Amino acid sequence: MASWPLFGQMAKLQRTVLVDRSRRSGTGDVKADMQKRIAAGDMLVLFPEGTSHDGINVLPFKSSFFAAAEGTQVVPVTLAYRGIRGLPMTRRERPYFAWYGKMDMAPHLWTAAQQGGLEVTLRFHPALSESNRKTLASTAEAQVRQSLAQILKG
Repeated sequence: MASWPLFGQMAKLQRTVLVDRSRRSGTGDVKADMQKRIAAGDMLVLFPEGTSHDGINVLPFKSSFFAAAEGTQVVPVTLAYRGIRGLPMTRRERPYFAWYGKMDMAPHLWTAAQQGGLEVTLRFHPALSESNRKTLASTAEAQVRQSLAQILKG
């Protein structure tokens, strides 16, 4: 993402901690930077699935993403694409909004913008404070998984 036009620059301006997902040690390589940011009072947003997809379900959370957050408060958040133009979103319409796979970014954004009103639900869960990253990841994943199912059922 750092090399993407516009998005790379925006990421640098907001001090995004970028993880090299192609390397197994990618998260570990930035753990110290993340811990410094948390200790300084910064809030970080983690994407613990480690990839993008259509959003119809929750992929397993990678506990390594939580290593820097052990012992701090973590607020799991469920993000659900629910509807389009006032109607429930179907599986066929999800690729218009969810960017994943080998989709080219610019045409994808243009197509999404042409679709009209998008209904997105954000649900913030109670803060978790665990001293074990695996427990933290498992608890957060269970909350998000249950919440997504409830939101998409309507």
